[in-house]
Amino acid sequence: MSLIGKKLPAFTLLELIAVLILSGIITLMAYHVLGITRSYYHKFQQKEKAISTISQLAMIIDRDFRKAKAIAGDESNIIFDFQTHQVAYRFMSSYIVRNQSNVRDTFHLAVHDIALKRIDRENNKNNPIGELQLVVGGRDSVFFHFNKNYDAAALFRLQLKNKTKWGE
Repeated sequence: MSLIGKKLPAFTLLELIAVLILSGIITLMAYHVLGITRSYYHKFQQKEKAISTISQLAMIIDRDFRKAKAIAGDESNIIFDFQTHQVAYRFMSSYIVRNQSNVRDTFHLAVHDIALKRIDRENNKNNPIGELQLVVGGRDSVFFHFNKNYDAAALFRLQLKNKTKWGE
């Protein structure tokens, strides 16, 4: 049997090139979608990390505000006085450091604004801090407001302590 005069059923060269071009275009589109998906995933991871850091910071500062016997300091350094130990916060422009004994926690958050209110009307720096207002975060800033409720006995002791300091 001779194959010289017979036509074999096959694809033409033009059909093969068209399929090759179409498959190349589809492959390029798939890689482009993969790149977009990876960039969205990376942005999502960054936002999730920032949200996690912000919520952890809020939880820890709130706990320290509730459990501290007295809170002192200024806009850059705040000291929480507990019965057995002290916890110090240092507020920098791009991070917050929390020191407790030998443990140091660093929260990598931009600090945009910090405001303190003392327990007295004159806002005397010798008196304890009653409120902290804090704005942290990147483009999506988060506002926090922490409040310390001192009991009457603690306020009385603080008043006596300040009177003995100033000789009143």
